[in-house]
Amino acid sequence: MAGVIVELFPRRSWDFGQLAPTGVVRFALVHALPVADFSEASLQLRSHGHTMSSGQSIRLRAFTAAPYPETPQTLFWASATALADISLTSVIAAPTLLLAPLPNNFGGHLYLDLTATMGSSTVALSATLSAQLVLKRRRWQ
Repeated sequence: MAGVIVELFPRRSWDFGQLAPTGVVRFALVHALPVADFSEASLQLRSHGHTMSSGQSIRLRAFTAAPYPETPQTLFWASATALADISLTSVIAAPTLLLAPLPNNFGGHLYLDLTATMGSSTVALSATLSAQLVLKRRRWQ
């Protein structure tokens, strides 16, 4: 089965030290990635190194999206439940590779985001990360 690897972002340092306690910040990585030709997908998040304390986290998530051609500026995505969710926390040692497979029937497009949560701690939250989405094509009978 042929596949495709989508680089969500190459190795990059993220510094969330300016977040207030209990602060949350979300970065939209991809608004509507076309995936209709694929039947399997898996998120991959690499932590090359990170500094965080209990209650802090960095999450990589995938959601079903459905853009509408007449209003491409409007984002239609199923925000209630992530199809895949990777959570990097203080108990996970770096370097590490975290994986999350997407379920079957994940839709025609994906919305992907990265979210950092400061928690109640005032300890700096930073990480050097890279991420990919691995897609496998449908097998036609």
